[in-house]
Amino acid sequence: MQAGAPYPDRSRGSVVKDFYWLSQVIAAVRLAAGLAQRLGGLIPLRYDRAMEATPPQRRKVPGPVTAEWLFRAGMHYLERYASSTENLRSVLRRKLMRRCLARGEDAEAFAPLVEEAMGRFADLKLIDDRAYAEARAASLRRRGTSHRQASAKLLAKGVEPDLVAAALAVEGGDERASAWRYAERRRLGPFRLRDRAERRDRDVAAMIRAGFAFADAAAVIDGNADERSCS
Repeated sequence: MQAGAPYPDRSRGSVVKDFYWLSQVIAAVRLAAGLAQRLGGLIPLRYDRAMEATPPQRRKVPGPVTAEWLFRAGMHYLERYASSTENLRSVLRRKLMRRCLARGEDAEAFAPLVEEAMGRFADLKLIDDRAYAEARAASLRRRGTSHRQASAKLLAKGVEPDLVAAALAVEGGDERASAWRYAERRRLGPFRLRDRAERRDRDVAAMIRAGFAFADAAAVIDGNADERSCS
């Protein structure tokens, strides 16, 4: 290499060989680009033809809205769930709205059918708000639901406030005992396997959000699991 030369001297044959390989690389790149362009044009074409060849699927139109259909829909719901009067009425209205929307009909024209079905359920004594409230209140309290939250759940189902109050009075129950059951179900306080002290304030807050008074929440979170039978 000469002094000051940036690159070493190369023979003519070496330069020709390098040029040959460079030309091969350029040709390969051009070939790949051409294939990609062709495939990019063919794939959408085949897809479009397939879409044109496939006839659009027609959505099946549901049957007509009748009083008998609405009654059967309510019976099917009651077979699976206990319900208050207002909750069942809301269920039937939603079913009516969905069917009328699918059929392109006005749901308001069929609104009297909902009340007709509700009258049949009442005549058959299939809905009883007092019995529903008492059974639901007892179930909620057994699983550790606070008095306040049990009341809110029953009101949300459309049960009258006086029936809610009567049902919770019949059920009775000790709020501290319910707090213990709630803490055990949620693994709070003494039922935690670790980090009990670090999560103490969070556990108390969780109990308060669930509707328990601070005194009951703090007593349970700071207590021992063995104290349940004594509370």
